[in-house]
Amino acid sequence: MRVVLFLILILFFCGCFEDPIVTEAMSKKDPELCRELEKESEQERCFGRVAEAAGDKNMCQQYLRKNQNRLDDCMSTVGSKTGDISACEQVADDRKKMSCYMGVGKKNNDASVCDKINDGNIGYRDSCYLDVATSTADPTICEKMEKGYHNYVSCYTQIAVKKSEPELCAKIKDGFPKDNCYSDVAASTGWQNVCANIKDSKTRKVCDSRVTGNPMGCEGLLGLDLDDCIYASAEKGGIVSECNKILASQKRKDCIGKAAKNAGKPELCKDLEGTYLQNCINDASIAGQSTTGCRSLDAVGRRNTCVNAVALTSLNLEDCDSISVSRMVDECKTEVMRERKKQGLEDKDFGERVGEFIGDLFETGPDLSTNSTTTTTQPSSGDGGLWLFDILGGIF
Repeated sequence: MRVVLFLILILFFCGCFEDPIVTEAMSKKDPELCRELEKESEQERCFGRVAEAAGDKNMCQQYLRKNQNRLDDCMSTVGSKTGDISACEQVADDRKKMSCYMGVGKKNNDASVCDKINDGNIGYRDSCYLDVATSTADPTICEKMEKGYHNYVSCYTQIAVKKSEPELCAKIKDGFPKDNCYSDVAASTGWQNVCANIKDSKTRKVCDSRVTGNPMGCEGLLGLDLDDCIYASAEKGGIVSECNKILASQKRKDCIGKAAKNAGKPELCKDLEGTYLQNCINDASIAGQSTTGCRSLDAVGRRNTCVNAVALTSLNLEDCDSISVSRMVDECKTEVMRERKKQGLEDKDFGERVGEFIGDLFETGPDLSTNSTTTTTQPSSGDGGLWLFDILGGIF
């Protein structure tokens, strides 16, 4: 009981319980509905929420001009959401204005907006540059960032990986981050020769293992370095037996989960327990397109969700039949057929499969219940076949 009360208090104070009036006002984008609230402070908060939901800076000004703090919050949020820099210019509080510039820069992929963030807010500015640089894959923007900081290193590393250009790692001055950059590029591209650029011998061994998946390269390493190397090789090669050699419990569990997923074999998760086991089976089953693995999950809902994900990966209508709720089977098949059409995969038997699916629906009708796991009777003539058009409309 205490736990329940504690959770309710958390939800209450975090604002997770939204007032129905606020919810309706936001949904209808009508700030006048906020006037139904008793307290002025509640009305102002509601005005701000509605303006932010509508992305309307004029609404911020009209309803919050008497409260500068809430007006600043509203304008900053709207500016970031819509990419409208003029909204930022009207924010009085310096930190909130800088936050707005950051949001607009990211929204519009415009580094010149990031330039407006002053030296007192380097974190905002570098975060802005990082997002724009990685989104546009423009390494010249990385040079605008504070040297030696995490974002600066991350900027070159992410772009080097994205563009498969290991030479960008040379831009990083510090040895260890530079080595890690080369290792990430090597693992992403499968180019083992990139590992030769790494100065630290231990990091170089881990790099080789990430590319080859061969644990033999880990020989001579000790402690955490050995764990890192084994993890890298096991993950790449899908070798769960190697994960069991890792000393750190958490890392060992993570390794098994990653290795089983990469191997696409849910049966490799057997050494795990509880949540780790369920997550591992789920991920490995989807990766390996195994509905059998999905069916071994404990929770019915998760089993069905897993099967649905497998079907959308395999694009095999028959996989949907492993779902235990007939209504969800129909939805699954509709999604699969829609995806096949989108990808241009309607092979010669696609029309035949659609025919069989429609035939089944005419014979049994759709399951309109929420909990039933059995087929239902044919819909009445009053339905006018609308249920069928609803389904076919999503496909064609």
